[in-house]
Amino acid sequence: MLKISSSTVVRAYQLVNQQKLIVRSNRQRYKVTPDVLFIQQKRNEVGKTLRFTYIHQMLELEYTKEEILAFINEY
Repeated sequence: MLKISSSTVVRAYQLVNQQKLIVRSNRQRYKVTPDVLFIQQKRNEVGKTLRFTYIHQMLELEYTKEEILAFINEY
C-alpha cells in the first residue's frame, strides 16, 4: 500500500527500538513505551532541536529577535 520495502520498515522499527520508544509485548508485538516521563524527555529534546533550527534559520535570513517572536506569536 505504501510502496516501501520491508527492509525500510525493519530499519524503522530498529531505530525506534534503539531509542526505547517502542517495546516488545509478551506476544512479540511492538507497542509504544508506557514510560510517560521518557516520552516527555524525548519530546523536549526534539522540541529544543526544532526551536534551535528555526531560530538559526530565521537569523540567517536576518530577522531580528523581535520579528522572530512576532512570527511565533502570530501562530
